Amino acid sequence: MVKKINRYRREIGVACFSYSVVHLVCFIVKRGSLSETLKFIFHPALTSVFLVAFPIFFLLTITSNNTSIKKMGFLKWKKLHNKIYIAELAVFIHLYMVGAVQLAFLTLIPLATLQCIRKQLKATPFVHQNGDKLRAR
Repeated sequence: MVKKINRYRREIGVACFSYSVVHLVCFIVKRGSLSETLKFIFHPALTSVFLVAFPIFFLLTITSNNTSIKKMGFLKWKKLHNKIYIAELAVFIHLYMVGAVQLAFLTLIPLATLQCIRKQLKATPFVHQNGDKLRAR
């Protein structure tokens, strides 16, 4: 299951950014204008998404392609894309602070579980039939 999800992680990430854009547009419309929305930028429940998660999602979305990997080099690209864990925490804080506690945990727990499984698979040596030890990919 983890491999199937991993296969589509770029698409899932871009979809998350797309959702955050729609969510932000709805928030702006609900407030009536962009100037009214900016008054909320430093509200404690919104700071984590306005100033942390959304910019990270934006950067990850525009660099989620093979051209960016080639231009940046894989290690720099991977270091940038590891920032998703900071954005994940910021979204959790946002959901928790706006009162969506159950949703906060419903999003955090599966993501954290998948990440733990991925880390465990990378750390677990795989023994080939001929006895050679290999790392799982």
